[in-house]
Amino acid sequence: MPKISQRKRNQAREIARKLESVNDKLKAKTSHLVPPERT
Repeated sequence: MPKISQRKRNQAREIARKLESVNDKLKAKTSHLVPPERT
């Protein structure tokens, strides 16, 4: 397998990790904003 595909896979993994951390932060913010009765 060429090195380019491996690099792309590593980039995708990093992007997914960043998106997960961003989603966790957004969930924490929305959980603070939304009252517990709605959830």
